[in-house]
Amino acid sequence: MDEAVFDHYQSFSCSQCTIYVSPYGGGNKTEFLGNGDSGIVGAPYTIAFDWLGRNLYIGNRIASNFEAVKVDGKVKHRTIILANDGNRTSVAKPKSMCLDPLDG
Repeated sequence: MDEAVFDHYQSFSCSQCTIYVSPYGGGNKTEFLGNGDSGIVGAPYTIAFDWLGRNLYIGNRIASNFEAVKVDGKVKHRTIILANDGNRTSVAKPKSMCLDPLDG
């Protein structure tokens, strides 16, 4: 389980192919993307949070891609930022990721 901490949430966690969020003041965890249908093909395997850009990054081993999710607002806008398109430089089954928001 990977976790990323930021201001008004305690943490994000990835468990059994679902991403959860816990409130900063404590309480029950809830599904981050909601409605029981995350719309993510495959399974989130690793997550990282960019506290400056307010994006959650998801590495998916089954779909072989990285997605970015904008966390502000009720609607969580998602986009695939890196996928396995068959090239030598594409991503294949990501196991971890590291972000440096200060370096861009």
